[in-house]
Amino acid sequence: LHEASGRAGGPFVVADCAGLRPERAEAALFGDGEHPGWMRMAEGGTLLLADVPALPLATQHALAEALAVRQARSAEGKGPYPIDLRLVVTTRVPLGPLAELGRVDAELARWLDRAVVEVPPLRARAEDIPSLVLLALDRACRVLGKETVGIAQGALDALLAHDWPGNLRE
Repeated sequence: LHEASGRAGGPFVVADCAGLRPERAEAALFGDGEHPGWMRMAEGGTLLLADVPALPLATQHALAEALAVRQARSAEGKGPYPIDLRLVVTTRVPLGPLAELGRVDAELARWLDRAVVEVPPLRARAEDIPSLVLLALDRACRVLGKETVGIAQGALDALLAHDWPGNLRE
């Protein structure tokens, strides 16, 4: 989405909402005196919020308001700043039912349900496993400073035979 878009020249910021302490969520998203915030960091580019339902409800509500008016306020409450970014979010559970249960801000769910792309679980698309394995091996080798390696056919067969109950995270 990012690299094939008009925003490819801008930053691509990936943020893990589940990794935040609830009291730091708003500052991480909108910024404070210590951190510019993911919204500012992604200015002109793309912000990917992974596991958006993990954000506290108050932060979800603030995000919905920011999307509605195209402006955000830092966690310190200083003057608003304009936001110009593409927002992509991920969730393992559809937002509509979570909103009905009160676990996701209803207004945010309406904003985000405009364009939904469902990715089938890995067990339903075994044809992707070889390329995902090779990509993971390539990345690991680069991080470790090692020469790129392949995978033995027997090991790949074992991965293809696995049912992947934990999906791609597994």
